[in-house]
Amino acid sequence: MHPKMVHYASVITALMNARLSSSTIPILHSFWQASKSLNSSVSYNRYIQDSWDLLKCMLEESPTTGHPAAIFAQGYTPYTEEPESNAAIEFRKKIVVGGRKWLQVQFWKWLVNEVQKKPREAELGGAPTSHDWVKAYLRIKFFKYDRWDIPGTTDLYPIPGFDFKAGYPVWAHIWYLIRSGQGKEAIEWWDKYIVPTRLDPEFGSFLRAWIDSSNRGASLSGPYRDQIVKEYQSKLRSTSGVGGIVPVGGRGGSDIFKAALYKVMGRCDMKKAVAGGIIEATEDWLWVQLSYCLEISQGALIGSETYGLQDFSETVRKYGNQQFGEGRYFLVLLLAGEFELAVAWLAMQSGGLIEAVHFGIALKWYGCLKVPHVPGRLGASNLLVEGREGKGEIYYGRLIWSYVRGFWRSNPTIALAYVTCIVFGDGADNEAPGGYTELSWYRIREIVLGTKEFDLLLGELKRDGSITKGEVAKIATLVHLDTDASIEEKIISPAAAEADRNGNFKDSVRLYNLAGEYETVVKILSQRLGEALGLREYSGEGGDENVLEKEPRENIIQLAEDVVSFYNQYQHIYSKIPPASLKTITTILGLLKFMELYQGQHFEQALLLLDTFNLIPTSDTDIPLIRSMAEDFKLLDESIRRNFGDILVAAMTATFRLWEATRGARFSDSGRISKLEELQKRGRAIMVYAGQLRYRFSAEVYSVLNRLDVYMS
Repeated sequence: MHPKMVHYASVITALMNARLSSSTIPILHSFWQASKSLNSSVSYNRYIQDSWDLLKCMLEESPTTGHPAAIFAQGYTPYTEEPESNAAIEFRKKIVVGGRKWLQVQFWKWLVNEVQKKPREAELGGAPTSHDWVKAYLRIKFFKYDRWDIPGTTDLYPIPGFDFKAGYPVWAHIWYLIRSGQGKEAIEWWDKYIVPTRLDPEFGSFLRAWIDSSNRGASLSGPYRDQIVKEYQSKLRSTSGVGGIVPVGGRGGSDIFKAALYKVMGRCDMKKAVAGGIIEATEDWLWVQLSYCLEISQGALIGSETYGLQDFSETVRKYGNQQFGEGRYFLVLLLAGEFELAVAWLAMQSGGLIEAVHFGIALKWYGCLKVPHVPGRLGASNLLVEGREGKGEIYYGRLIWSYVRGFWRSNPTIALAYVTCIVFGDGADNEAPGGYTELSWYRIREIVLGTKEFDLLLGELKRDGSITKGEVAKIATLVHLDTDASIEEKIISPAAAEADRNGNFKDSVRLYNLAGEYETVVKILSQRLGEALGLREYSGEGGDENVLEKEPRENIIQLAEDVVSFYNQYQHIYSKIPPASLKTITTILGLLKFMELYQGQHFEQALLLLDTFNLIPTSDTDIPLIRSMAEDFKLLDESIRRNFGDILVAAMTATFRLWEATRGARFSDSGRISKLEELQKRGRAIMVYAGQLRYRFSAEVYSVLNRLDVYMS
């Protein structure tokens, strides 16, 4: 496996072990650490790491314990089926607030890094506070040639596009604190340094109310919003950049950062862009969009305020990958709550399947991935399908197997760990396990049959009849198999039946044996032995023609003998097999030995062995016995009846060869004459017996029997 795959697989294994002990792990943190430990050649690898980090923040995963399984399912499922439910609204708020928070943290890291690149211009000083960092950033960005400047203009200080207090751009300072998620610091700074100056006296109240509401995924309400909108519309709208006009000079201009703050806080002109001098990167635009998003009941919205996560998602999907660039588009889709589309898109990118599978697993673990009620047709390739309410759903089981099939033959134990992930959420809330559980059973059987690692996966049958615990038994409870009997019923027996249908009878025998279906083992062996018994052509004139492939027949016979011998040693196994089945396989083994002696021209020994089975009469003097034996013919197993014509021909031919040899002896005595009569009676008995079974055998069989009987008459 590729090192990246090994790192991710270690997380899957850790999750599996945690589930087995009824605990959990911080799966997002674990995958994030795994992605950080790799130097991938994939161009969008840094966005993969950022995406794990985003989900950690968005879903508020504990770095030590994680969340319980399917914790968000009640919010995410109604997001599709009941978008107006409280659970759905609260979950969308979580996506919005978490995404915005993550963008704020990333921006702060970026700001600090920019300042550290230019220590002389920044003039930061020791033990800097958040305000010191912002001031330093403003210096390196806007303070040029000992004057404050707005990029893109030649207007120097004093600039009507900035509002200054004590020669400092106040609104820019507040904007960058807000943009980096430091609302508390922004309020404290405003109260301490700006309130005494009576600059915009009501703004502090607006700011405090907005920060409180935005942290809860809510919006300014009532009078606060009305005042902000009024102020924005009357004084700031032209400054905000609406219509592409950003006045930075002239007497009528106002501070562009103040306009941007009012625009975001009041959710004003949401379809219009914020001033270009402020929104410089895609991440800035994303943050503004998430700041606009308001998730409340549709009935509580005013028409002009309508902009939520779904609207943001539509905008993102309209722009597409070309707008955001390779790799970043996946992250943007996550920010928009389009988890299914994000995973499906990533899976289709070159080298992206590895990450896509693990994002899918993590999201499904927490209940944040919409999947069809029915897993989907086996063999199909599409991952995304339009589901309930027209929302995208992902074929989750297909996603996992498209990845696992690359290594399941060489790493079946790890493959099993991934298969256990297919059932996430299936059978939850005391519901009966459904299609995804059945799909996991199917994949386990595929791994068992494909690898033939029966001892490893299913356990080894020991000489005392006990079975060691295999890998499937170790993970069985995770796929809703709680007993040994359920493993046998859902995994081993169906796998054995599949092997038998495919002609892999050895695998079938071994699997049925592990499943404790000893009678089935005997029946399969009897059937195969019967086929081996019939794999011959005869001339009727001798027993030396045999087109049976010797090696396969010997293997079948040896396996059957070993199985019968093993079963005979243990009463608890022997007692489970009907006597008729044991008699059948013993008889067929004897008949095969008879045919072997016959082919070797050991005719005397062959007939003596055949007599022990009491299948064919040896004398024509007891007609009632012959009729009785003919009646018993229908009680024989089909695998014997099907080949009985060959047995009769072999018996008759052996009898004829012995008769011929005896007749040709040089000396004539009473013993030789008696032997000839005995052999003639045997031949005649076979003819009478065959006559009782008219139409049971081919015309060729009767022709050979008649011809040999005539020779001996």
